[in-house]
Amino acid sequence: MPFERKASPSSLIKSIMDNFETEFTKKINKYKNKWGEEARLFHIVEETGELFEILMHYKGYKKKNKNKNDIKIALADILDDVLALSKIYKISFKDLFYAVVNDEKKL
Repeated sequence: MPFERKASPSSLIKSIMDNFETEFTKKINKYKNKWGEEARLFHIVEETGELFEILMHYKGYKKKNKNKNDIKIALADILDDVLALSKIYKISFKDLFYAVVNDEKKL
């Protein structure tokens, strides 16, 4: 059997990120009414408020009726807006995530 060359971890990550970005772009391009920068920023604030409302319940500061799935959904909603803003500003997901992982202040 011939030796099969495996993809390096960095090329695998790049491939996953490129595929994710392609799929996300398809998702947001499906919408008839695409939000611009201002609407996305307003929505991030709204979704962040919803996350904190869920956390108030989850942590018991209010009647405890929320769970980790509610937290996951709220975080996903915020991430959706962050990723949409990265598309508006033409910042690749790969560059965005590498900046987070490498604690970069500049891209």
